[in-house]
Amino acid sequence: SIAYKLITGQMGTNVEVSFFDDERVVEIFLTRPLTILLSLLGLTVVGYGDTLFFENLDSSLFQGVSIAESCSGIVSIQIFTAALFSYLWTEFREFNYHFFTLLCLGLIISYFANLLRMATIVLAGHYWGMEAFEQTHKTVGWFIFTIWVFLFWFLMDNFILVQNRKAI
Repeated sequence: SIAYKLITGQMGTNVEVSFFDDERVVEIFLTRPLTILLSLLGLTVVGYGDTLFFENLDSSLFQGVSIAESCSGIVSIQIFTAALFSYLWTEFREFNYHFFTLLCLGLIISYFANLLRMATIVLAGHYWGMEAFEQTHKTVGWFIFTIWVFLFWFLMDNFILVQNRKAI
C-alpha cells in the first residue's frame, strides 16, 4: 500500500488503496503472464484487463474470470514475508545482505508459485468445467503455498544458513 501510494502520489491521504485497484497493474503482473503461461501449455486464452477468458471443454463455452485482489497471492506473500522476518530475527538478530537476498528470492518464488496456482485453477476449469474450477480455486492455493514454503525453508535452513550458524 505504501509503495502504491508513493507511485500514485496519494501518500499522506487517508484513502485506502490497493495495488490491485488499478486494472493495469493486474493485467501487467497477473493476466498477461498467466495468459502467456497457459498459451504455452496449449490452451486457447485471452487476457483483457483483469479478466482472463479461457475455453471450457466441459461446456464448449469461452469462460471469463476476473482476477481479484484475493486471487493475487498478496496475502501469501505477506504471510511469507512476516514469517521470514520473524524467523531470521529470532535466529540471528540482524538483517544483513543474506536476509535481503533470501527475501528477494522468496518473493520471486512466491510470485511464480502464485502463477502456477492460477494456471492450475484455469486448467481444471478448461478440462473439467466451472465446478472443478471453483473446487480447485478453494483448495489448491494453500496446498501450493505450503509445499513451496516448506521447500524454501528446508533449503534455506539446511544449506544457506548453515554457514551463518557456524560463524556465530
